[in-house]
Amino acid sequence: MTTHATQSRVGALQAIGQGFRAGIKHWRWLSLSAVFALLLGGIASLPLTRQLKASLGFNPAGASTDSGDRIQAWVETLRSLAGNAEGMAQFVTGVLCCVIVAWLLKTWLASGLVGSVRSGRGLGYRELIRISNAGFWPQLKQNLLFVVVFVLFALPVFFTFKWVQGVRKTAIAAAQVEQANLVFYLVALLCLFLFALWLEMARANLANAHQTSPRIRSSVAQGLKTMFKRPFAVILAFVLFLALGLAALALISMPVSGIANPWLSAVIVALATMVGGAFRAMRLESLARVAR
Repeated sequence: MTTHATQSRVGALQAIGQGFRAGIKHWRWLSLSAVFALLLGGIASLPLTRQLKASLGFNPAGASTDSGDRIQAWVETLRSLAGNAEGMAQFVTGVLCCVIVAWLLKTWLASGLVGSVRSGRGLGYRELIRISNAGFWPQLKQNLLFVVVFVLFALPVFFTFKWVQGVRKTAIAAAQVEQANLVFYLVALLCLFLFALWLEMARANLANAHQTSPRIRSSVAQGLKTMFKRPFAVILAFVLFLALGLAALALISMPVSGIANPWLSAVIVALATMVGGAFRAMRLESLARVAR
């Protein structure tokens, strides 16, 4: 078996080109992601919509064909719900349950993608589900570890925010407040970017692990090491596929707000999920090659 030590380093552009080609073979994982996205969206929307209607009644303005009127109606509904303690508690509980289920499902899908990249080929549905189940706990442990990492990255943002509050109290000119706000936004964006980059590199190293039970802390440490060792290749591959994915999602999702047919909207959502997942697979394939 070829080891990391005997493999030659792959250049940034070469890794990106290989990632483009390799990402297409994960089409079964993409279709599975689209199906689960539609199911989760439908399951999440039904109880929340039912709770809103049961607590406050049906708002006729919400049936307007104008999207602006529908948004305004839901905003008014949520404001009214804030004064209903029982309804708000049930609403928040429903939202939290949906968030937890979505996070666990996303973790399961991520483990399937990591396992598919590790195999080096497109997997069938049965094998993909088996690998997703087998890799769920390692992926969950990695995600829980990154909750701690997120808290560490949030500390500079918190202290910068407290500093901005002090500047606002003592500032003489408005320009000082604007500069302080700019510093806060830059620090927040930088911390968020580094956190997302480290998380993706940890998954890339997990995809490169050939052990049956990979060491999670080792993959996280190797991800950070690769970021310092090959920063240009890592940032280029990450930013390129992230930008392409966001641009494609924006173009595909743009017509959804103006479509009244729910079935057509579901098709567009499924297509957007598959396109976003395709660029995510390409990004992981590229970063896995950079990390070797």
